[in-house]
This record gives sequence, structure tokens and C-alpha cells, in this order.
Amino acid sequence: MAEAVHLECPQLTLSTQDPRKAPAAEDGISDIPTLLIDVVEKIDHGQYEITLPLTHLKPLRRIALGLGKSQILLARLALGDGQKPPGFCLHLHPEPNSPAVSGPRRALDVNEGAGGHSYWPIDHIGAAPDVHFCRGRADRTTYQLGRALWRYLKGGDCSLEAVHRMLASAIDTMASCCIVCGSPVGALLLRSTTCTEACGSMLRRSDLEIRLADLRHDPAVVDLLLSIAHAAAASGSFGRGSECQLDLLPGCPINNARRLIQTLENLPAIATFQSTSDLSTSIRQLGASTEAFLSWACTNYRGFLVSATGMLEIPSMPGTHQFVLANAAPEREKDFSSQTEGQQSGRVVFHGTSLDRLYPIIRQGLIVCSGGPLQRHGASLGRGIYTTEEPAAAWSYAPAGSGRPTSIFHNVRVLLGCELAGAPNAPTAAGGTHLTLDARKLMVRYIFLCPANSPPPIAAHMVPAMLNAFSILRKGS
Repeated sequence: MAEAVHLECPQLTLSTQDPRKAPAAEDGISDIPTLLIDVVEKIDHGQYEITLPLTHLKPLRRIALGLGKSQILLARLALGDGQKPPGFCLHLHPEPNSPAVSGPRRALDVNEGAGGHSYWPIDHIGAAPDVHFCRGRADRTTYQLGRALWRYLKGGDCSLEAVHRMLASAIDTMASCCIVCGSPVGALLLRSTTCTEACGSMLRRSDLEIRLADLRHDPAVVDLLLSIAHAAAASGSFGRGSECQLDLLPGCPINNARRLIQTLENLPAIATFQSTSDLSTSIRQLGASTEAFLSWACTNYRGFLVSATGMLEIPSMPGTHQFVLANAAPEREKDFSSQTEGQQSGRVVFHGTSLDRLYPIIRQGLIVCSGGPLQRHGASLGRGIYTTEEPAAAWSYAPAGSGRPTSIFHNVRVLLGCELAGAPNAPTAAGGTHLTLDARKLMVRYIFLCPANSPPPIAAHMVPAMLNAFSILRKGS
């Protein structure tokens, strides 16, 4: 095996540096290393397929990666032949049927491989893959791993054994690395995101199947994000009228409230996108501004919002739509982790709010608004973030609201379930009210959209399951 690796690596390295100098020594490296016999198959002259399992990933990780029913990652690697540089492509298996390459495409300089595959070239002048280039449907997993594999192969350590080892490791660690550049984000996450604005700009060039993955895998989350945007636009942004900038949606590409409301109300029901065979075409038919807005809404908050299912779903809440902020933006998670180090879990507290305020909360967490333009209620106990131990105490601060006309969310109250870090302490006031001055100690984990005409839920029915969910999230499950 060592000799096979020794012969194989210089071949691919030399081809990467200059394919014209690659010797015709394929016969000397055709033997697959013994340890990889069960996971590597020779497809054609100089072409190999590596199989990596995805079955060990837990349900929440699978949702975060957009894996659907896929159980395997297939990596095809082509060695340079003296005329073409080395290349690769990645696929999930099984993968849904879809157009080979969807949406308008720029000309791609790819290598054609066996079985109708296209290989992204590894050469000294090329760039990392930023578009979908082979058959099948684009997805978050192969996008991130493809960019990681390109960077790795550019470095020259290119034996089959090394590539297999690199991909196996990347599958398990990709959530804590930037989806674009691969840099560590400094926090334990369940879904990868971008680390800088430059990487965010690069992500917005990716296929819509990557940017809008939740339309396929969790459409209720997208419905929630659009309902939040509609409510924020309809709020009049602090009474300055519908022509004003959208203070509650900073960075929104449609920054006029009236135009945003019209855009949202012209959208079809979100469920119609889930089963479309060509998502990119379906979205682009709605216009460039709609595409830009949807991309912004689904990626700008840089977290992982997911419908609460399985052990994350809180029982005894009939008619309530439940969502979990499985991870917030990396900076927020890092700040909160610094406050919870050495603790198994914090205290469950609740905060009432309205739909129009949710996007900045999802994006940056609950912050101290006392004395600022975002303050909505009085501050009888002083400046800080107000939370309660009983949902009933927060109920009056959660006015009824509705999403856009085709949304599934109508006449609901927004109750946030939060984790408060630090040693258990007595409430600040009667009724179980807590006043938090340091926003780093408070993390929003649950968004409950409760029927407006129902009584408030009871903490005793919710807290045990929520504490268990907090523990699950901390373990990265």
C-alpha cells in the first residue's frame, strides 16, 4: 500500500502543476491501496470513485446538510493524462432526479469523464468551484466539500488514501467551518455558514438549490422567514410610512416597504417549490429582485432555523407551530458558550414579541433596547432584557399577527423560549421576571407561534422537554 501511495501521489501532483509534463505511468499506479479496496472503484483509465458513508450522521445534522434520503457521498477523481489536468466531481447517493445543470449557466471549462460526468479541473490557474458543474442537483454538502477538496488537491497531497481521509474528516467537521473558504468559525455549529462578507458575497453566486435549500427540506422555515419580512414591512417601520427604509430588515435588497409587501404577496405558496424539478428556473421566473430577496432572507441571518420534530418538539402544545434556532450566528454562539462553560444547562425563560421583530432577533439575538428606537414597552425594573419564568407573564407582550396571504401562519402570538446562562438566581420581580443586562447570557432557542385565541402554555408542561432539547443542541446532535 505504501508503494502504491508513493507512486500515485507524484503522478497527480505533477499533473496539477503542469498536465503536459505528466508521464504516461498510469499502469504503475492502477493498483488501489489494500485498505481502500472496499471503498474505491476504478471507473475508467485514470478515473476512480471513492465511496464515503453518511449513515452515521444524526437527523438534525442531516437536515442541516440538506441530505434528504442520501446515504452515501460519491467522489470521482480523474488523474491527469498529459492533455487534461486532474479533476473531480462529488455526488450524493441516492440523489433526486433533476436537470443536469439548472438555470442559466456561464461557459464552464470542465473535463468530460466516464458515464457523462464532468470534472472540475485542478490546475495552477483555476479557481474553486462556485457553480454546479456536473449532472444531478446542486446541494450544500457537495458545494462545501467540493471547494474543500479543490483546496486540498491544490496542495499536492493527492493519493486515494489521502483524499479518502480528507473527505471523511471534512464530513464530520464541515459545520464548524466556513461553507465558502473553509476557515474555522470559532463555534460549535450544526449548519455551516459564511465567516466574512466576502464569503457571503461568494455564496450568493452559488446555485439556488444551495442558497434556498430549506425550500426543499424545510419549507415551513422559509414560510416563517417570509411572514416575518411581510410583518416588518407592514409595520410601517416606526410610523414613518410605507415608503421608508426597513429598519427591522437591515440589508434587505428590497428596501422599500411597499415594494416588499407587493413582492411577498405575489409569491405562490411556499409548498409549491418543494417538489419542483428545477428550483432555479422556478425562482428566476419570479424576477431578479425576488431571487435576491429570497437568497438574503434564507442566508443573511447566518444561523440554522429548523422545524421542531422528534425529541426537539415540545409536547402538550396543540395547534402551535414550533421552530428551533439550532444554532445562531457563530459570533452569538461563541459569546453564549463563554457564559455557559462548565454548565450542563441554563434556565428556561420566555419572552413575548411580535412577528415584525423576529428577523433582527434571529439574526443577532435579544439585545438591550431600553432607551433606543426599538423599545416598545416601558422598563419598570430598569434597562435590560426582560424574560419571565411563566409564558403567561409574557403573553401580553405578544400581540396577534399573521403572515402573508398564502402563509400557513395566521392569527398567531410569538413566544420565544430562551436559555439563560449562569447559576440559578432568584427572579428580579414577582411573577418570575428576570432582567438581563448582558445579552451574551441569553440565547433564543425556540420560536413558538401559538394560536392567538388559546390560553398561554404552562411552563411546567414545557420546561423539562426544553431542558432536554438544550442538552441535545449542546452535544451537536
